[in-house]
Amino acid sequence: MSQNYFLAGLLDKETIAEGQKYQLEEKTFPGIHRTTKAQNLHITIGFIGPIGTPQEIQEVINLYDTLPDLPPIPLSFLGLELYGGSHAHKKYLGIKVEDSASKLQNLREETDQLLRKYTKYGYKNHHWQDFNPHITLQLLKKNLTSQVRNSIQDTFLSQNVTLYTFFIKKIALWRKNLETGFYESVWSRFLAS
Repeated sequence: MSQNYFLAGLLDKETIAEGQKYQLEEKTFPGIHRTTKAQNLHITIGFIGPIGTPQEIQEVINLYDTLPDLPPIPLSFLGLELYGGSHAHKKYLGIKVEDSASKLQNLREETDQLLRKYTKYGYKNHHWQDFNPHITLQLLKKNLTSQVRNSIQDTFLSQNVTLYTFFIKKIALWRKNLETGFYESVWSRFLAS
């Protein structure tokens, strides 16, 4: 069975703890379907989707191994947002991330071009306008009434976001372990200091 793969920017413990401050209590807000566990918090750089065979997975890993040395990527919390749009079937609460130097965007474009040139894969929504770096904190239940959704959204967005700057120091090719529900790394690399 094929699994979904994506390139992720991994967060350090301090950034994870800072992000978790904005998660709402599920007991207080029953419209929250799931809270992202600490070890699953990340920034998606590019979503590849299903990769069929171990050989094809290795081809993707081999391409990522050809990336030149990159310095850590500076980012900062920009604010909180409800993602998913008015017609999306999934809505989630997250932290909007600012990539002021466009280094994350550049990494995304470079790795997408490699995938498209040398494999049959590439990132879904690969256009630069579609890139919206964020950290997903919580997934909302489907089919919430507008009153319940608005209550969650208003409470979440009313939190004051502290200016917080951090660095992506490690990237990884992740897939979801279907047994545990946690993401697992099939390849990773530290960015050069």
